[in-house]
Amino acid sequence: MALDGITTAAIVTELKEKLIGGRIDKVHQPLADEIRFSVRAIGANYKVLASANSGHPRMHITENTRENPMTAPLFCMVLRKHIAGGKIIDICQPNFERIIIIKVESANEMGDMTVKNLILEIMGKHSNLILTDENNKILDSIKRVSHDKSSVREVLPGKTYVFPPSQDKKNPMELEESSFSSLLHVQEGQKIQDFLYKTYTGISPIMAAEICHEAKLDASDACEQMTAEKEHALFTAFSNTMEQVKAGTFSPAVYYQKPGGKILDFGVLPMTQFDGLYAKAYPTVSALLEGFYTERDNAAHIRQKAHDTRRLVMTNIERCVKKKDIQLKTAGCSGQG
Repeated sequence: MALDGITTAAIVTELKEKLIGGRIDKVHQPLADEIRFSVRAIGANYKVLASANSGHPRMHITENTRENPMTAPLFCMVLRKHIAGGKIIDICQPNFERIIIIKVESANEMGDMTVKNLILEIMGKHSNLILTDENNKILDSIKRVSHDKSSVREVLPGKTYVFPPSQDKKNPMELEESSFSSLLHVQEGQKIQDFLYKTYTGISPIMAAEICHEAKLDASDACEQMTAEKEHALFTAFSNTMEQVKAGTFSPAVYYQKPGGKILDFGVLPMTQFDGLYAKAYPTVSALLEGFYTERDNAAHIRQKAHDTRRLVMTNIERCVKKKDIQLKTAGCSGQG
């Protein structure tokens, strides 16, 4: 599953519960696209990972550690200057987008209290981590985006921060049956699964398929063929899903084809379409993401090692075959003489 708006909401719910009121202690940047910072909260200390990696952007509490460079990168120094020692006063997800904003209250050079915004945009290869001031002026970003890279939206120090283009999708947290019905009726030739994730923010294709499954409908059914009964069932399933998100009743799990087998997907809500498969439950969303990405990275590392080993063996075989051919030719020439 892509890290969609529902998973992002689950992360924000957990981070708000644990980090609000805490103070940011140490800030490190072990990788070019990743920062880690510790938070001293009431009765506990947490380490937070925020990654703008194009393959697996995410933010969550972590137990793992990485070796830090001897010299801190520029973005890390900017973060230390503006938010180290600051108090986390809010964490939010605007418009159910795949965006997490951590608001940090800290003193500026004059001693006045100001609020800085640490913003993670989860957007695949366009993912970014951005720091702004209280006036939405960009102080810096982990990936600077000039006009040459994007004519639509520059992300540079001194520029005003604006949200990524929204694609005019609707916020599912404001779901209403009348507007849902109206939108459904104008979708000529579109499947109901496609309608859900293309019309509403933060809904991934796999989550749209889950909503259809819970409504006992075929995800490939055409919108214009929906009866009033089916339409109501789809809305009810969608509404129930969003009520779970609002209530914060998440059930983090990774789904496998079989125990010890290949990972099929993960989810933060019960995935009834995967009934019958092996599900490994996790106590928190952070634990889920840490386990999922660690296992995926380990599998990728094993595949890479296997590829390298095969290439080495094939190279040695080719070398031995060439040596054998040379020896045979040499022996043949000696026999003729």
